[in-house]
This record gives sequence, structure tokens and C-alpha cells, in this order.
Amino acid sequence: MGMRGCEALRSAFLNGAKDSARSPRIRTRLAGAGERQNTFVMTLIVVASGRLGADRSALEWAIGRGLEHRGWCGLERSTPDGPVPLRYRVREVDAPDPSRPVEWNVRDSDATVIFSLRKDLAGLSKQAMQSADVLRRPWLHLHYGVPFDPASRLAAFLRGNHVGVLHVTGSGADEEPGVCEFSRCVLERAWGILTEGIPPAAEGAGAREKPVGNHNGAGAVTPYREIPALRTARLLLRPFTPADAECVQRFLTDPTLTEGTLHVPEVHPVDGAERWIDGHGSALREGVWHWAVTLTDGKLAGAVTLFVSAENARGSIAYWIVREARGQGIAAEAVRRVIGFGFAHLRLHCVEGAHLEDAPEAGHVFENSGMAREGRLRGHVRLARDSRFHDVVVYGVLNPLCADNATPVNAAAI
Repeated sequence: MGMRGCEALRSAFLNGAKDSARSPRIRTRLAGAGERQNTFVMTLIVVASGRLGADRSALEWAIGRGLEHRGWCGLERSTPDGPVPLRYRVREVDAPDPSRPVEWNVRDSDATVIFSLRKDLAGLSKQAMQSADVLRRPWLHLHYGVPFDPASRLAAFLRGNHVGVLHVTGSGADEEPGVCEFSRCVLERAWGILTEGIPPAAEGAGAREKPVGNHNGAGAVTPYREIPALRTARLLLRPFTPADAECVQRFLTDPTLTEGTLHVPEVHPVDGAERWIDGHGSALREGVWHWAVTLTDGKLAGAVTLFVSAENARGSIAYWIVREARGQGIAAEAVRRVIGFGFAHLRLHCVEGAHLEDAPEAGHVFENSGMAREGRLRGHVRLARDSRFHDVVVYGVLNPLCADNATPVNAAAI
């Protein structure tokens, strides 16, 4: 940053930044009677430019969490990846200078967190750090492979600085593939530490410690007694209820639902769906997580299931989507959200998915959720419908929060 830019920022700070869009700093409080102890009740406003990478990932996370978001973007909403979509509530700066949105977002926030995969900062990420120094705003740089749990460090940073308006920035997806999922996982887990009582990882352990979850009666006992609700920009993933039984029974009799998809439940023609839903409580204790995928109008659109092996810190994911909801990216959006939950909260080392080779549409879902194709298993399953052996294609993704995962995730669609 040049001397003129530094002086301008310093002047804005000393004069109170009258045109700032900041809101009062957040107050956090300890949980009261009837609330979970040792947690904090807090709200957060996320500020970002909308550039594809850590910035946009933060906005998507905020929208999915139902948090307020805003920020400054380039003139005419321009970024190197094209204009910032109108769904993001960001405003244009008054000059074509690409550094202006960074400076103003730092100015209008209580603190800044910078995400990257590399240790050294460069470009706009480095400028964000310099702007925060000039304006005397706290900042935190979290990079891939740090020797401590980044989510625990971020939670302590937010709590210690009483942050209510957080500026999130970092590398672009073109510079560092994988930074999107890395930033989103850290934000999600830090939020869980602050608001949901998720225990922070021990210093130095990072995400490599044993995951929270139980499989076949072994491993750590999950702190979840029920399936938590998960939100995305368009969807609500929630536990199944007995009221869903009629719809599930009707959907699972559709023969197209099982084409190419593994692990779709077979239900009895009369009350199979009801019994399947009733068994979700015991299934959770065995490491099987079932989510109902619902649209904004509350209609059931499908399901996502995560099978957790605590011994191997691995999750296997399956899904089914009703015919009316296909072709809209709903399956990938739901699968991507569950993968993020598994990485951020269950501390899984990897998540895998599989489909029949003669149904490539299912592979597109896994690819669009951030997975990469890993191989083909020849004659791996025999289906009851034709008594033939079928090849299975396997996809997988490693947890970017794990320091020993040298391969970044496929973030092409994030």
C-alpha cells in the first residue's frame, strides 16, 4: 500500500469514518438459565467483497447460517471472475481502484480474518493486513497447515475482541483451489464453538484428532442427541419427522429414484417409511446421520445420509432427490453442506461418495459438491433388480482443516 493510501486510511479513522456502514460492536453473554452452559449467545455480521474465493465463501456461509452480510465490491460489481452476483448485499465503491473495496471493508468492520492455503500473504490479502494495521483494527491470518486448530483460534479471536462485524477476505479460488472450503469449514466450526458448545480442539491437535461420532458402538460418543438442522442459501436440512412418512413412502416407490444411487432405503409397501424414520434415533447412535432436504416452501425434496466411521475418521455420503427437484443443483448443495458439517463438527479426515458407473449424473453431483473422482471398483455390487454385478465409481474429498492433507479439495463449483 502506498503512502497516500495509508494517509487516507489514517485520516478516515481519526475523523470517525462518517460514511461508514458499521453497526455497534456485538456483545456476547454467557448462556443463562435453561441454556447450554459455557456457550455464548451472539450475532455476527459478515463483511466481504464477494470475490470468488474466501470472500464469497464467507458470504455463502453467512447466508446459510441466516446471518446478516454486507460489504463493498469493485465498481460495477467487477471482479477478476466476473461481476458479483446480485444476491450478495454488497455495494459498489466510487472508484475503479481494486484496493478500495478491501480498505473500506476493513474500515467498516470490528476485525478482519484472512484465509489462505499458503503461509505468506500477497496481493489483496496482504493489503487487508496492512489496512488493518493502519486503522488499528485487530486481524488474524489463518492458513492451511497451521500447527493449531484454526477454528479454535478464530473463536478465541472473535470472543476476545468482542467482534460483531467481521471482515472475511483471503485468497481467490483461482490462486488457491481449496481456499473456499477451508474458510467455510473454519467459520462453521468456530461458530459451533461459540454458540453451540462444540468443544475446541486441543492446541497442536488441529483437526487430526479423533472425530466426534460413533460407529458400530466404538469410538467417541457423539454429543449430538438428535440430527442438527443445517441451512444453505436455498435449503433447510432437518431431521425426518413422522409427518414425512407419507411423502417418503410415495417418493421411494418411484423406480427412477434408485437409478445409479446407492444406499437408498427399501421400504415395505405399507408402513416401511414410518418404520425407517422411527429408526433414525438408533441409527444416529451407530454413526448414521439422516437429513431431510426441504425447500424454502417447506416441501420435502429428498434426503442426504452420512455414514461415519469414527475409527477411520471417514464419512460415506449418499443421497436421493425427488424427480420434481432434479436439475436445479439441489442435490449438490445439500451434499456440500453435509460435507462441511462432517469436516467442521465431526472432524472427519475424508468423505467419500459412490455411484453406479452407468449413471454419470450422480457423479456430477459429487463433483459439484467439491469431490474428485478417485477410481472405479469393477463388479463391486450386485443389484437385486437384475442380479448382475455392476461397476461403481468412487469420489472423495479430504478435510482441508487437516494439516496432513497435502492435496487441496476440488473447489471448482464452490
